[in-house]
Amino acid sequence: MARINVTVDGIRYADDVSPRTLLVHYLRDQLGKVGTVVGCDTSNCGACTVLMTDRDGPARAVKSCSVLAVQADPDATAKPCRSSSLTIASPST
Repeated sequence: MARINVTVDGIRYADDVSPRTLLVHYLRDQLGKVGTVVGCDTSNCGACTVLMTDRDGPARAVKSCSVLAVQADPDATAKPCRSSSLTIASPST
């Protein structure tokens, strides 16, 4: 398990996740952000798009079905990751 620290919708979360957990599943299953939908599960449709804010740069749209949850926290893994916080692009319910 990897410990991640992310900010989603202005709230800071610290959670343990499997290193293979996709960001879309972390948002939906652990945080209850079901507004982030799984449309095709192949990263073709873009229904799972969220805005990810880098530490030193502007927000960028990423397909959360093709990003690992640990990539949302640069300190959660030894591999270089640039992003540090998330903003949900679609409304959560």
